[in-house]
Amino acid sequence: MADDDPDHFIDSDDVDMPSTSSGSSRRRLAFKQPHPVLRDRPPFAPPVIMGMSLPDVDATPPDSTSNGSLIDNRPKLRKAWSYDEVCVFYEGMKIHGKDFDTIVRYMAKRKIEKSREHVKTFFFNSVKAYRALLGLAE
Repeated sequence: MADDDPDHFIDSDDVDMPSTSSGSSRRRLAFKQPHPVLRDRPPFAPPVIMGMSLPDVDATPPDSTSNGSLIDNRPKLRKAWSYDEVCVFYEGMKIHGKDFDTIVRYMAKRKIEKSREHVKTFFFNSVKAYRALLGLAE
């Protein structure tokens, strides 16, 4: 039929060409990704075999030392301070200044358990953040 005819020219209706009259430009169509990005896909989950359970990642036994004491090599979970913890910290700062031991005792009275190192680190990180926020020189 039309394929056998050497004088047959390709009609613009026969070809799927992107239209420039649509909202997309030629450049956008040229660089459009054909497939979804890998991070948009759901994570792979291994198949569950009947009667078998996968080992828990956190269930690894802690290492032991030569004297028999146990060492836990798992990283400690760190979480951000809650709003109440921050408020009590600043109340303690207003009352006791930079006396971190007294601030720890003040926070303990309010049922907030933090070590001296936690309080000290929070203070210096706060100072660094405020200094950067306000654009102050050291």
